[in-house]
Amino acid sequence: MSGTFTFTQQTNIRTAPSTSIVGVYYPGDSVIYNAQITADGYTWLQYISGSGTLRYAVM
Repeated sequence: MSGTFTFTQQTNIRTAPSTSIVGVYYPGDSVIYNAQITADGYTWLQYISGSGTLRYAVM
């Protein structure tokens, strides 16, 4: 599944589900994701950042 998601609350950007925080999304920010992954009781959006790196954020 892929699409666009707009965040409604401050959300951490991570290098993988449940790992290091590398940034933050704020309410109103959006991301185009290429997959949804369920891990650790959360649904994670997987996407490629502007620098070409794979990133994750909780939906």
